[in-house]
Formats: sequence, structure tokens, C-alpha cells
Amino acid sequence: MNGLRHIKTILSAVLILLMILTVSGGADYAFADNGLEIEIKSAYLGNIFVGKSFDFDITVKNSSNAAVNGTLKYTVTCGSAVKSGEKSVLASSGNTAVKIADSLDKYGIYTINISFTSSGEVKAAAESEFSLICKAEQNPNVGFAQHALALGIGTADNAAYFSKLFGCGITRDDYPMCFVENYDGSVRTAPDNSTRRITNFNDTMYSNGIEPLAILGPGPDEFPTETDESIVWPISESTAENTKALKYWYDYCYTLAEWLGDRCDTFEVYNEWSIQQRNKPTRQASEKSYAMVLKTSAQAIRAANPNAKIVAFCVEKDTTEWFENVLSELGENPGQYFDAVSVHPYVYWKNDYPEQEPHSNNTDLLALKRIMQKYNIGHKEIYATEYGETLNKRNGSVITEEQKAANTIRDLVINGRFASKHYLYTLYSKSYASDSYEKGFGFIRHFDSQYSDTPYAALPSGVALAAYNKIMNSAEYISDSILKTNSGKDVYDYEYKSGDSEICVVWNISKSEDINIHTDSQKITVFDIYGNETEMTSNFGNYTIGIGNAPVYIKADSLKGLKIADESNKDYGLPYSNDIWKMILKDKESRIGTSYKDGGGFGKVENDGKFFLFELWN
Repeated sequence: MNGLRHIKTILSAVLILLMILTVSGGADYAFADNGLEIEIKSAYLGNIFVGKSFDFDITVKNSSNAAVNGTLKYTVTCGSAVKSGEKSVLASSGNTAVKIADSLDKYGIYTINISFTSSGEVKAAAESEFSLICKAEQNPNVGFAQHALALGIGTADNAAYFSKLFGCGITRDDYPMCFVENYDGSVRTAPDNSTRRITNFNDTMYSNGIEPLAILGPGPDEFPTETDESIVWPISESTAENTKALKYWYDYCYTLAEWLGDRCDTFEVYNEWSIQQRNKPTRQASEKSYAMVLKTSAQAIRAANPNAKIVAFCVEKDTTEWFENVLSELGENPGQYFDAVSVHPYVYWKNDYPEQEPHSNNTDLLALKRIMQKYNIGHKEIYATEYGETLNKRNGSVITEEQKAANTIRDLVINGRFASKHYLYTLYSKSYASDSYEKGFGFIRHFDSQYSDTPYAALPSGVALAAYNKIMNSAEYISDSILKTNSGKDVYDYEYKSGDSEICVVWNISKSEDINIHTDSQKITVFDIYGNETEMTSNFGNYTIGIGNAPVYIKADSLKGLKIADESNKDYGLPYSNDIWKMILKDKESRIGTSYKDGGGFGKVENDGKFFLFELWN
């Protein structure tokens, strides 16, 4: 009985505690009967701060008539506590404003916990998510594939704001046919609600230095007209040949290009026609009908804007047969109808990670490139106009947000071998989606509070993308290789050129480990996935760095000769025969294992294989 009474006492205490502590909005905690509540806000959407400082506006709300004297404490955590502080506060009746500003050592994602304590008791508490990101210049080759225009997911202003915040200089969205043409085939008279959406979105992007890629389409599922039977999009060969469908499409393309003018001069001809051909076979949307639409699109767009760039195909990267069939249908000189080839190099439905077969060496993109060379269009650029990573794979596996960020950067680095432009899917988390794999996309949390405790908060992918765009801005692919450690583990090494610097991006697909590398550079800068940097120097170009499945960037004036150092002999360096180095031969045996304060190190003497101390001699 005593034991049972003891259990009842514990349960009663737990129930009382649960009644006292109630969650408000997932972040604020109201405490019963004391009339106190804490609200956390910042001046920035999603509490995303550029730099390593944060600044919160705290409101202590007191609904009672009596002032309460207490201590406002804050703790910043990232797994564990990393910073804390406190302030004495008199919580008067009504609202009391308190400013909390501090700085941290690293970029990343954090949680701030606020509590108000009086007479030794916590009277109110709240918490909020925030992030510190590096300042990134806009990268003209990276942006988001998003739905602000066509589907109204978020505003144009916010789409532009977050694009700039994360260093994106391009964006992609649908410019639907129904926004331009009425169902009878007549062109909409501007301005109306649909045309305003187009011009507002485009003007907003243009004014923020973001280049839009306008997707031509989709056509409506049904396009009833006065003169023809209903036209179903995407169209079949029969529809293209026997109706006014191509005329309607020409008018739509011409009008859109004319409206946009120099505010948008890049157009992609339909989204994933090949997938719709496969998934909706009754529509009979074939390679031939796509070729007909592509020709019409090119004629219309260039008539309205001779400087426009036509991006075509928009295929999954493993649908190379469909791609070649369209090229064949275009006839002689197929390249005259487009300026770049678009591909959607998703891997999430097949693979747990980007390097997994059959994509370990970009085999599908390589096959696409070979077909382009076969049809004399190998010189044209490849645009990766939509791809990304999700938490929930089609094969049933689930990954963390941190792993999603790592995979996203690995995707960007790997696909940079072939693609010159990257449009990442998608800006906002799709928490509302019915499909589990769709739910897991996104670089920031959804803006609706029903889907997020901190709307617009950066996900790890967002913080990582800002770092990528800072470090890899306009970087050009040079080469890639798989380096082997002494234990036989693979280290992926992708080398890029950016301005006067060379950048190696390295990672593995196993657990984190220290590796020893050798390069010809005596000074390197190492960045982690969030852009936190460490400068390292070595007279001999030997460095120990920590790597894992999150890519690490190594930047130097030259990274010529980068290799995995011999782990059995970490101390090799410049050859002793180099005329700027002099060996200290006196008492050489006794000097092994010692070092000089300046300019010292270990070098291998080739003639006898022993290690001797040597220094730079003036």
C-alpha cells in the first residue's frame, strides 16, 4: 500500500506540473495563475541573422496588476548549451520590453531558451529557433525552383528576400498558359489579376538582381475553345496537327515574352513533358508532339525577343532515350531550336546518397552529354532546372535535416561536373504535402504557423546553401577523383576554380574521421558545411583535417598535388635537396623529435631513410 501511495503521489505531482506548464504556439510557456508570459521576436523573418551576432526583442507580458521583480535568463543551445546570460527585470503590469543581444563563435542553427525567475521560481518561459548564416554574394548559377508565382506559395517579396539572403541569383517558376490566354484562345487584356501576378513577380525578381527562368506552361488540363473541341495539354500529335493548339501556344509564348521584355529573357519549354507522357498515356503526348511545341515556342519567343534564350527538354536524367527521340524528330540541325538543355537530376527515389550506384559517376548525365555530342550540340550548356533532397526517400529510408543538407551540397558539387545552372527544389518546407517524400523538401520552414513553431526558420540546408554560395560563387569545375586512405576508405575530391583561388571539396560517406593530406600550398583555408573557416599553415604542405559526410571546402591559391598523405609517415615534407633548405647534420640523431620555434619541421633524407630536423636557412 505504501508503494501504491507513493506512485499516486508522483502521478499527482506530474499532473499538477502538466497543468501548470502549457505550451503556447510551440514556443511560449504560460504558467498558471501568475499572469506572466514571454514573447520572443526579432527584426528578421525566421530569426535568420547574417553574421555571428543575434538580437532579440523580448516582451514580458504581465496580465496582473502587481509588478514582479525577477531575473530574465537566456540560454543558447545547439545540442548542448553554448552561451548564457541574465538580466534583472521589473515586469510591470502590461508589457515590459527587454533587449537580448549577443554573439557566438560559429554559423549554425540554435535554440534560445528564455525564462523569467522570481523568488527562486520560474514564472514564465519560452524558446525559439534561430540561425546564424554567412554573408553570401548572389551566385548567378544557383537558385530555387519554387511556386510563388503559379501556385501562390509565399509572396514574390519573400521569395526574392530569401533568395538574396542565401546568395541565389536565379529562380524558376511556372508562367501558366491560363495566366496569359482565355479559354477561347484570346489573349488576356492586361492588367487583370493573372497578368498582375506575372508582372509583379517578374519585376520583384528583376529589381533584386535575380534572373527568372520562365517555364512555358503548364497548359490547362482542358482548354475549351469556341472553334475546336477541347484541347488537352500536353498535346498529342493529332491535336497539334488538326486543331489550332499550336496557334494558341504561339500566341501565348509571343505575348508572354512581349510582356516581360528585358526583365526575363530565359524560357524553358514545358515542365517534364516526358514524365507526363509516361504517367498519362491516354493523352498521347509523344516525343514528336513535344518537338512540334518546341519549334513553335522558339519561333514565338524569338519573334518577340530576339535576345531570348530557349531552354528545352526538361527531362529526368535517366530518360536519355526520350531525349534522343526528340532530337531526331527535330530534324537536321536540331540545335537551332534551343540554346541549353535542361535536366532534373533527382536521385532521392532511388538512392540513400548522391554517390550511390547508378549515379556514382553521373552515368546518366554522361550518357546525356554523349547524345548531345552525337547530334552536334555538345557545346550547349546543361541546366539542372529542378532537383533536391528530401527527408523521406521513396525506398522507405529516412534521413535527418543535417544529412539532407550534406546530400544537397554533395549534389551541387557532383552535378557541377556537367551543369552550369542549378535550380534547387524548393524554398519552403512542404509540411502540408500528403506524400511523405514531398513533405521532406525545403530550405526554410513553412510560413504558416500551423506547420512550424518558428515560421520561415532556416533549415540546415539553408545555412549550408548560404555557405556554398559564398565559397563556390561562380566556381568552375576542374576535375574529380576518389582518394584512398590507408585503411581503404573513399574520400571524394572535387576540384573547382574560383577567381584566383582553387577549391577542393572533400567528404566521405562513412563516419567522421581525421585525414592527412598533402598539397603544394603552404597555407590553406578550410570551411565546414556552414562556412565556418579555419586557416592552416604548413611549411611542407601537410595538414590534418576532419571530414565526414558533410562536405569540407579546402581553399588555397593552388591545390596542385593534393593527395592523401601516407598515414604511416605523417612527417614527410619538402625534399632535402631543395636549395632553399639546409639540413642540420650535426648531432642529427639527438635532434630527432625536436622542433624549432620558427621555420622548423621534419624532412626525409633519401639516402638513408632517417628523419632529421631541418630549418630554413637565410
